[in-house]
Amino acid sequence: MNKVCSPFLRRILNICQIFLGFDYYHCLCLIPFDIAQKLSFLCSAGFILTSMGAVLAVPGIDLGSWVAITVAMSTAVSATVEYFQVKTERDTRNANLGEFQNLMTWWESLSIIDKRTRKAKNKALQTIEGGELLLAERRAGAAFAADRKEGDGEEE
Repeated sequence: MNKVCSPFLRRILNICQIFLGFDYYHCLCLIPFDIAQKLSFLCSAGFILTSMGAVLAVPGIDLGSWVAITVAMSTAVSATVEYFQVKTERDTRNANLGEFQNLMTWWESLSIIDKRTRKAKNKALQTIEGGELLLAERRAGAAFAADRKEGDGEEE
């Protein structure tokens, strides 16, 4: 994590927080790792629950009535991943992190004079804000697609 968020980067993100009132460091550097861990845990839990259901369904074991419970729990885990759009958020935040690393490489290649220009500062700020706007757009797009699927069978 220190490789991704250097002290220089933290200073830039703290300046953005002061002027814009938004904690970019938390969103760009810490959240993607948390989301990846949550997704990994939920996928592992779903796999374990599905496997337990398969083991309980073996004909020689008299625990067949527990299969429905494990299937329900596995379905609940899968529905949680879909409802909170964890995969979409992880993919978007990882893409944003890549864009931000490209921005930092570009920023470090600039001279001191170029870093002070309005054009360079605007590009940096638009890249940072663009990542959060892309995430909001994908969340809204996924919600809109879900509403559209529900309304396909209805006549107006």
